[in-house]
Amino acid sequence: MHLIGLFDKKAEKFINYFPAPTLLVCVRSLLDNSEIRKYLNDFYVADLGEFNDDNGNFMPNIDVAAFCNPTPLVDFLNVKCSVEDVARVARAFKKSGSDSFADWLKDLNIVVD
Repeated sequence: MHLIGLFDKKAEKFINYFPAPTLLVCVRSLLDNSEIRKYLNDFYVADLGEFNDDNGNFMPNIDVAAFCNPTPLVDFLNVKCSVEDVARVARAFKKSGSDSFADWLKDLNIVVD
């Protein structure tokens, strides 16, 4: 289980910490928060380390650059994807029952250039 830190640029500090199996799982749940989405450019995330549920040990992320320079949350909206990812999105769209792919993306707050 990873410990993910949420950094608020306006407050200039980490304001919350989340356990998550991966950074992307945490980002997905953060993007579900309307306040975070509203001020998306103000928030950054950092994988602070990994917690072992079995023995209680915490292994800090020794990548100092990742810790000192958290990733802007908005960057996760621009992640490049594979053909398999596109196929999963197409299947999810089909299951959604939506008439318009553009409207479906808009409902998910996904901007396409």
